Amino acid sequence: MNDNVVGMENLPNVYIQNIELEESRFSYNIIVQVGMYDHKESPSWRRSEMANLKIKVYATKNEQEIDGLNSGNISIQNLNSGKVFSGTDLIATNNPGDFENYVGTVQFRFNKPIDNLNIYSACYIDGLNFGVDSFDKFCGPLTGEAVLVSGIANPTSNYFYYPDTNEEYAGPVHRKPDGSYMEGSKHTSQPHKSLTMVTEENHKIRMIGRLLK
Repeated sequence: MNDNVVGMENLPNVYIQNIELEESRFSYNIIVQVGMYDHKESPSWRRSEMANLKIKVYATKNEQEIDGLNSGNISIQNLNSGKVFSGTDLIATNNPGDFENYVGTVQFRFNKPIDNLNIYSACYIDGLNFGVDSFDKFCGPLTGEAVLVSGIANPTSNYFYYPDTNEEYAGPVHRKPDGSYMEGSKHTSQPHKSLTMVTEENHKIRMIGRLLK
């Protein structure tokens, strides 16, 4: 684990770590655990100066919202609903090593039928008082998980690694026009490395009451 797990951009990374999906006859109950890492010895965001850091978790089955969030044309901050809590509300898990993992849990309920359902999360700072709405909110990298795909629990998940070192990469990713991937939430003039995506069995979603298909 290295500094990338905390975040190398202006605000730290948020991770969707676990999802419990409880299905009943008429609805889904979804429990989502999100987490953020920080250095144990010299915290970067887990300190008083960052007490106004907020985390938003948003669940949606709206196809336009899913397309907009996936493409970056919609900001999670501009969506009125969702669950919001302070970074200081996250609870330490006594993670071994040099990095602590701080977690929080939120719950959503959706009535059936549902075709596709995604969950997104990011941290942000608001109330900056520049007087311009687009400047008064400052959002970090967005993370997302497809929970239901075509009406069933998503059986696959992806992770990325550096092909030159085989080291796993946990931070934000952007896709280039040629279909390849690079580190960072968007392309910039600063050097950033290429990544390889691997698709694997989804261990993040746990079904309750019905088997993962």
